[in-house]
Amino acid sequence: DAESYLQELLNYYWLGVTKPLALLPKSSYEMISKGDKFQGEFSQTWRGEGAFGTPAGDLYDDYIQLALRGMVDLPINTQEFMDVSQMAYQFVGKLKAI
Repeated sequence: DAESYLQELLNYYWLGVTKPLALLPKSSYEMISKGDKFQGEFSQTWRGEGAFGTPAGDLYDDYIQLALRGMVDLPINTQEFMDVSQMAYQFVGKLKAI
C-alpha cells in the first residue's frame, strides 16, 4: 500500500542523509530487471569504461566515485545494495508484466 511504501522510502531517505547508500542507478536497475542473471561486479552497468561509444558504468560515475572514496568493499557486493535496489525499483518487474 502507498502509505507503507512511502514510509520505507522516507526511512531510506533519512538513512541516506547520514551515510551514502548503495543505490547505483544503472546497476540497481539492472539487478532488479535481470534478477538471477545479473552479473554483479562483472556487469557492463557497473564496470563499463565508456570506451568506443559504450556508456560508462556506475563505477566510473563522478558522483559515485565521490561517495565511494575511502570505502574498502565495493558496494555492489553488499546486502545493502540488494536491499536499497529492491526498495527503489520494486515495481520494475510488475510494470514489465503489464
